[in-house]
Amino acid sequence: EKERLVGVLHNAGFGLWEWDTSDDNIYCDNGWSKLVGFPNPVKSLRISRFYALIHPDELANFKSELNDFINAKQPKFHKVVRVRHLSGKWRHHMLHASLYINKQNQNLVLNMSHSDITEQRESELSALAALSTRNQFFARVSHEIRTPLNAIIGLSSFLKESDLNA
Repeated sequence: EKERLVGVLHNAGFGLWEWDTSDDNIYCDNGWSKLVGFPNPVKSLRISRFYALIHPDELANFKSELNDFINAKQPKFHKVVRVRHLSGKWRHHMLHASLYINKQNQNLVLNMSHSDITEQRESELSALAALSTRNQFFARVSHEIRTPLNAIIGLSSFLKESDLNA
């Protein structure tokens, strides 16, 4: 059953890794290796190497929220971070995590899934830019229409109050 679930997750574009918090290694699956751009599957790497893949502007917040989650200050962990692909490009990843206790050694283990949402994120940013452009256009059109209308209204009220006899 586990193999079927992992197959479904890989087909959906998810990558998975696991971290026994008592040591410094995370254990990765092939899907995670592919998402990050490794040419060959990476079975394990140090947590510090993983942290090095997180965008520097987001790393401190990511570590803080992850530690809060591990220390049970947060009930769940869902986060979008930029992850450096081995091509050098930054990719937006949606991360989801869960915790469990390893029955063999009683260590706390963190499971994390990654999915690449870069295209969705870029679409959102593009839509927001288009919305901003639209709002600027309407503000400018509104201003361009209001200015002459105010002049016409002012002139017409002036003419209405004057004693012009033609």
